[in-house]
Amino acid sequence: MRSRWWLVALLWAGCRLEVSFDDTHYYCGGGGSCPADQTCVLDYCQPNAVVPDDASTPMSDASTPTADARPGDPDAPPGTPDASPPPDAAPPPDAMPVCLLGHIADDFATTAVAPFWEPFNELPTTVSEVTGRLVVALVPNTPGSHYAGYVYRTNTEGRGQHIDVEIAVAPNSASAANAFFKVQNGTNYDNQATFVLEAGVLYMDTYDATYNRLSRRSLTFSATTHRYWAIEESGGQVLFLTSSDGTSWTVREQAPAPFPFQNARVALGGGTWKSESSPGNVQFNRLDVGPSTNCFGLAE
Repeated sequence: MRSRWWLVALLWAGCRLEVSFDDTHYYCGGGGSCPADQTCVLDYCQPNAVVPDDASTPMSDASTPTADARPGDPDAPPGTPDASPPPDAAPPPDAMPVCLLGHIADDFATTAVAPFWEPFNELPTTVSEVTGRLVVALVPNTPGSHYAGYVYRTNTEGRGQHIDVEIAVAPNSASAANAFFKVQNGTNYDNQATFVLEAGVLYMDTYDATYNRLSRRSLTFSATTHRYWAIEESGGQVLFLTSSDGTSWTVREQAPAPFPFQNARVALGGGTWKSESSPGNVQFNRLDVGPSTNCFGLAE
C-alpha cells in the first residue's frame, strides 16, 4: 500500500505528531524532543526498550538448568544434556559348584537307591540295601562271570580327593568270590584304580584303558586292621590306604594315576568269575561318612 501521510501541525513540547496508516510517530528532528518514555532515533521518537527485573541469561529449560554431559569435565560443552548412564552390568551367573569325588557319601540306611547311583546286576547275583548295608548276594554253583554293585552316574573331579568305604562282611576266603572298591575312568570300568579282596588277599591294582595291569600291591587281609579302604589322588599319584577305625589311615600303595582323575567315578560291589560252591556274600557298611550325599555335597 502506498504510504500516505497526514501532517497534523501541533505545537506540543517541541514535537509534532505525524500519523500514517501504519503507525503513530512523534517527529523530533530539528532539535525536537520526545516524551519521557521514548528516545529520538533518526528524527523520530521510538519507545524505550523494556528491561525485565531479572535480566539473567535465559536457559534452554525455563525452570531447570541443563547439566554438562560429563559432570566435572571442563571440555564438555555447557548446556549439553547429560549422557545417558550405561545400563547396570548384568550380575555374573552364580558360580557352578564343583562336582567332587570326596563329597559322595551313603549310609545305605533305606531300601531306596540314591538317585546318583546306577546299580548293576549280572543275574543271578544281585545288590540291595538291607538294614543300613549294601549287600551283594552271591549265588553258589553259577558258572561264568556274575557281578553286582553300584557305580556313580556321572564323572566327578577326583584330583586331590579322598573317598573311603567300610567293608563289614568279606566274601568266603576259601573261594574265589571277591569284593571290590574302585575309582574308574568315566564309563570305562577297565581303566581303574581298585581294591580287590579275593581268597583272603587284599589287592591294590591299577589298570590302563584296555585292562592291562600297570601296578599291583597285595597283603594278607585282616577283617579288623583293613576294615576301611580308601583311595586318594595327589599330584598325579593314586594312593591306597587302609584303616581299622576310619580315622587313622596307613598308606599301603602309591602308583601313577592310571587316568585323568577329573573323570573319576566311584564303584563298589562284588561277584564271582567262576562257579563257587560257597561264595558267601559281600556287605559294605557305609561309603564315607553321613547320609546319601551327591558330588555337589547335597543330600539325596
